[in-house]
Amino acid sequence: MPRSRRLLRLAALTTLVLSSAGGIGLARAATPSATPTAILPLVLPRLVLACTHALGKATSTLSLADLNALQNCGLAVFKCVQPPLPAAKRSACLTGARASCAAKMDMIARARSRFHKVVSSACGGEPARVPLPLIRSTVVLGFETLDQVCGDQFGLDLDSLAGIEACVEFGGACSTEQALGVGMPRIGDLLAAEAVDTMGFAICIPPSPGNSEGLDNAEGAAAVRCQKSVSAGGRRLLKQQITAGRQCVDGLFKCRLTRRDSARCGKVAGRCSARFARLTTARDKLGALVQRACRGLTPEALRGPLGIGFDQIAARCASLQVTPATDAGAIATCIARAYTCAGNAIVRRALPLVDGELEPFGLALDGDAFCAPPAGATTTPIIVRTPTPPAPTPTTPTPRSTPGPVTTPFCGNHLLTLDEECDDGNTVSGDGCDANCTVTQCGNGILTPFEECDDGNKVDGDGCSSGCLLEGPRPTAGCGNHVIDPGEQCDDGSGNGTDSCCTAQCQLVDSDGDGLCDALDPCTLGVQVASATLSFTDPRGPTSPTQSFRRIKFFGESEPHFPILPPIDPSANGLRFLVNDFLGTTVLDMQIGGGLYDSTSHRGWLPSDIENYWVFVDDSTTPRAGIFRARIQLNPFTKHVQFLVDGKNGFYDVTRANLPLVGTLVLDPMTADTGQCVEAKFPDNSGTYLPPSCTNALLAIRCKM
Repeated sequence: MPRSRRLLRLAALTTLVLSSAGGIGLARAATPSATPTAILPLVLPRLVLACTHALGKATSTLSLADLNALQNCGLAVFKCVQPPLPAAKRSACLTGARASCAAKMDMIARARSRFHKVVSSACGGEPARVPLPLIRSTVVLGFETLDQVCGDQFGLDLDSLAGIEACVEFGGACSTEQALGVGMPRIGDLLAAEAVDTMGFAICIPPSPGNSEGLDNAEGAAAVRCQKSVSAGGRRLLKQQITAGRQCVDGLFKCRLTRRDSARCGKVAGRCSARFARLTTARDKLGALVQRACRGLTPEALRGPLGIGFDQIAARCASLQVTPATDAGAIATCIARAYTCAGNAIVRRALPLVDGELEPFGLALDGDAFCAPPAGATTTPIIVRTPTPPAPTPTTPTPRSTPGPVTTPFCGNHLLTLDEECDDGNTVSGDGCDANCTVTQCGNGILTPFEECDDGNKVDGDGCSSGCLLEGPRPTAGCGNHVIDPGEQCDDGSGNGTDSCCTAQCQLVDSDGDGLCDALDPCTLGVQVASATLSFTDPRGPTSPTQSFRRIKFFGESEPHFPILPPIDPSANGLRFLVNDFLGTTVLDMQIGGGLYDSTSHRGWLPSDIENYWVFVDDSTTPRAGIFRARIQLNPFTKHVQFLVDGKNGFYDVTRANLPLVGTLVLDPMTADTGQCVEAKFPDNSGTYLPPSCTNALLAIRCKM
């Protein structure tokens, strides 16, 4: 079949998959004999499967090459210091070790180059063999789920195949090298103290305590034999762990993608179960190997700082539920678990869909019960180099159309000008942006609900107080006097009963009971989120109580049963995005208008043949409020809504003491009295990252639930 026809069919696959049921294997039963619901249609699955297979295999090859090179480099140095050699022989040995290490680093460089070539060949191209939305989609390869971790660890955005490749590369390297730090505790010493040039490839090697000496007795040779056995056994187990995980993904994903019957899917799941069972045997073999090779060593040679140094891994062993790690048996268990957990982490980084494929069949990656993040791994890894995604293949930019006539600015035209605080495309007051294009608040000269007066300032003593309350003698008590008297929840004077905010009996019109009247509530009867992340990054200037950030990102998924009547159509109706702190202070309130992408303004909603999938882009030089991208996807079957709003080069001011935050997305602007909106409330300000919570770090504020 000609490539053009294959790409057309793949485009059809993209269209169908993004409008099909959300979640990986959402409707599948949790037994191997059940028939999985095929989320993906039987339309040209070969390219998607080839991309998945390439990611898994290339990552496995790269991780093992990384481990093999660093292990052999460390062993070459270790043999020079164990047992002690005369000065001349030691110097010659170390010279040879450095040359060997340089060759190993060249091997890593070539392996990483091959990794990018293989993945780009299978998944990329121009046009892409597998479109980026499919690679990121949570119902296909699932890389959207890694946005947070890749941003936190390496500062990478997964908005391109190059960014995804870099995150997989660096994440796999970190997991491999953290396991190596358990199997070869002195690797940091050996490389750093002897000035071995790793060419920046060792990005998560544990820090060096600064000891490069060895034992001064005959046990040095025995320590070398023990370390060689541990290294070989760990490498073998890591390979088996990664292979089992990726082969299961290959089989189960193919089963889902091609709608195989329950019997065949059950056989695939059964083979996965057998593979995982064999991993238990593999760990036992590693344990027996380590005990056999190391059991004759004295505690000084086995655990001491001049020997193999296993005392250095006590904290990591404790996190792997092995304590105390003082004898060869316990140390062997710790090493086996470290390599098992590294294998699982590498599989999850390369194939984020793995857990979703295994879970419906009652399966899980082997060894998860004792896996835990290594100390410090969730904060700041030992980065020796700055990860940089490979440069994408240059493309010829599409020329933009010649700008049309300049539109005369006016309040209400949805174009924010220098003399406007906001412009929501209308001249309605009280909806967050008042008729004079100032933010709804006391002192802007616009009388809105809950204000008795507004004289355009916040000065007391001029008849209207700084809180926009009338000064002087109070009007006669009673509903309609513009004063909230005892027994009243509100009083809008002549507006009572007509403004959708206060009834004729001076009671609040509040359909969802959140304390905001329906006329001012941006999300009336809205749907809570099932999961969401709101982050502010890239601060302007030093850390301060009210921090200004350049970047904002809000993404997540609603609970099911999102109202779909009237029909959702952001490309016609636009959307509204709000962020407030817990005091109600507005951090951001901006609207994206409807309308297709315009080549003159360089903003708008992209035309799409994908049903229930909308993408907004603003690639102008001055995106409104910095928001350059938004994406909405509706699953018409489960009525879930997935969303993303992304901004950069903005001025997003967050008062650190006023956490947590509330993120709101409205699809029925301006106030969603239809319930077509979602709210993400992050009610915890504990400083932890246990969702739901907000973390208040020096360089970022992140909320997650």
